[in-house]
Amino acid sequence: MVFSQILLATVELVLGLFCTSEKLRSQSVQFGVPTMVCRLAIALLALAYCVPSSANEPVRSLQLSKLTKQQSFNISTAERQYQVKLVDPLTGESLVKSSIDGETYGPAERMFIVGALSERQPDDGAISVVFMGEIREGMCIEWGKDSLAHKNRGTTTPVRTISLVER
Repeated sequence: MVFSQILLATVELVLGLFCTSEKLRSQSVQFGVPTMVCRLAIALLALAYCVPSSANEPVRSLQLSKLTKQQSFNISTAERQYQVKLVDPLTGESLVKSSIDGETYGPAERMFIVGALSERQPDDGAISVVFMGEIREGMCIEWGKDSLAHKNRGTTTPVRTISLVER
């Protein structure tokens, strides 16, 4: 968000300079500068629109494959808060610290994020759906501690918030 604001302010400044200077305006008509400035402004605005969320800005979902190695993000559920550092976006390997109070975090544990899991209803016989390689607000996270072996797998309670952390 901050980057987007700086970019917009820069575009406004450049456009303001071209619009207020009589000398530049008279010369720019001759050389087609207004057209060039307008194209530059449009390109910069498009770039600002496409910039990913900034530090600690909440997002509704994450696709691990679209993140970079060492990307960090925070997740909160009803029971815990997690600080996650993605080691490998393709396998979901991560270093995860957890906290009950949101202030004191335990040591990082090696976890493999499987994906977003629809919340299980034990008595209704429903099938759980896993969105592989994703984390979604309102859904549980299925992950494996130290490996993806079935015996090492567990789930969280539904995710309340997800926020990216600026590097």
